[in-house]
Amino acid sequence: MSRLYLVIVLLTVLLLILSLSRIRLRLRYRRKGRDDEFAVELFLWGGLLGSRFEIPFIKIKRPEFRAKAPGAGRLVRRVLRPAFKIRAQLEGKDGRPVLEEKKKIPLPGPVRMMGVLIKQINLYRRYKPALYYLLGRTHLHRLDWHTELGTGEPDRTGVLTGALWGIKGSLLSYFYALLAPGGVQPHLTIRPSFERACFNVSIDCILEFRLGYLFCTGLKAIVLKIRN
Repeated sequence: MSRLYLVIVLLTVLLLILSLSRIRLRLRYRRKGRDDEFAVELFLWGGLLGSRFEIPFIKIKRPEFRAKAPGAGRLVRRVLRPAFKIRAQLEGKDGRPVLEEKKKIPLPGPVRMMGVLIKQINLYRRYKPALYYLLGRTHLHRLDWHTELGTGEPDRTGVLTGALWGIKGSLLSYFYALLAPGGVQPHLTIRPSFERACFNVSIDCILEFRLGYLFCTGLKAIVLKIRN
C-alpha cells in the first residue's frame, strides 16, 4: 500500500506541476503566389520541450477557365481553386529530408462545403462556453498579419483594400476582446498592388496559456457533450 500511496503522490505532484506550467502555441501561415506554408509549434517550460508540425509546401492546382476574367476575376482565380497539392517533409537532425510525401486533395463541391460549414457552426455553438473559457485565460504575445492585395486595376484595388481594412479591424477587435487582458497589440499592414493581380498573406501568432486551463476546457467540453 505504501508504494501505491507513493505513486498517487507522485502523480498528484506531476499533475500539479503540469497544471501550473505555461504552454506557448505559435501559428504561422504564409501565402505567396500559388504556394502556401502552414506551421504549428508548441513550447513547454520556456522552450525546454517543443514540438513542431509543418506543411512546407501547398501548391494549388489552377482551374481551366474558358475565358480570361478581367480585373477582380484574376484575384478570385488566385484565391479560389478546385484542388491543391500537399508536400509534407520530415527533416533529420542534420536538416536533410528523410521522408517526403506528396498528395493531391480535391476540394469538395458547394453542397458538401455547405454541409461542412453548417456542421462546424453547430459544433461552435455547442462548445462555445468551453472555447471562451480558454480564450479568456489566453495571453497574446504576438500577432503580425500582413497582406498584399492587387486586382490589376487601381480603382478596384483601392476599393478592396479599404474593405479589407474594415474586415481585418472587425475580426481582430472581436478576437482581441475574447483574450485575457494585457496582451500585445496586433500589428497589421495591407499593401495594395496597383500594377498586378496578387493576394499574398503572412500571419504570425503566438498565444500562451496554462495547461491547467486546457484540462478544465476539456472537462467543460465533455460536460457540454453529455448535456447535448
